[in-house]
Amino acid sequence: MWSRAVPALLSLLILSCGTPLTQLVAVVSSDLTGVTAIRVRSLRADADVEEELSSVVVRLEGGTALPVAVAVEPFDLMDIGRVIVEAEAQNAMGQRIVARRATTEFREGEQLALPLSLRESCRRVMCPSGNTCGEMGCATQEVPVSSLTSFEGVVDAP
Repeated sequence: MWSRAVPALLSLLILSCGTPLTQLVAVVSSDLTGVTAIRVRSLRADADVEEELSSVVVRLEGGTALPVAVAVEPFDLMDIGRVIVEAEAQNAMGQRIVARRATTEFREGEQLALPLSLRESCRRVMCPSGNTCGEMGCATQEVPVSSLTSFEGVVDAP
């Protein structure tokens, strides 16, 4: 009995390890100075009230350097819809220096790179609702999932 069960169990484990991930990977870069941590959080995009789904802080110490890659997964396996991903540069006091948002969606079974650049030129810039500050100043935070590419790299551990 065990001789049949072990190969079947190993096959199941191998298949489950090969299951494609449904993730967005926030790839955060910056030209800022004084950044000691990057916080990446996800928020429900289709709600009237801002609801935080996840939050990860990556400390930039001990060899961790920018860019950092932080995985964002659907809150619920059944919820593969739209999401807001926010990257925030923090100083040594844990205070926000600059933040940037992107509203996009997951693509089931795919691990997609979502580049978010935190720019010095965005310090003290207030963009209108639905916009975020980036390379060209204030622009829409909407990022079509069709513009995202597969993530090739290693996700940083918090």
